[in-house]
Amino acid sequence: MEETRLIRQIQGGSCVLFLGAGASISSGGPTAEQLADELAQKFFDDKSAKFTLGQV
Repeated sequence: MEETRLIRQIQGGSCVLFLGAGASISSGGPTAEQLADELAQKFFDDKSAKFTLGQV
């Protein structure tokens, strides 16, 4: 996509920023696995079970 077109779309409000997994790791955010573990520990009875983020 050419730069000027992208700029016009951003300015027109028709562009969405999408960040993939790991975008916040360098600033101290959890990985998907760490987040899944934290949520599972909080909301599920089986504290030893491993869940994916999609399962949680």
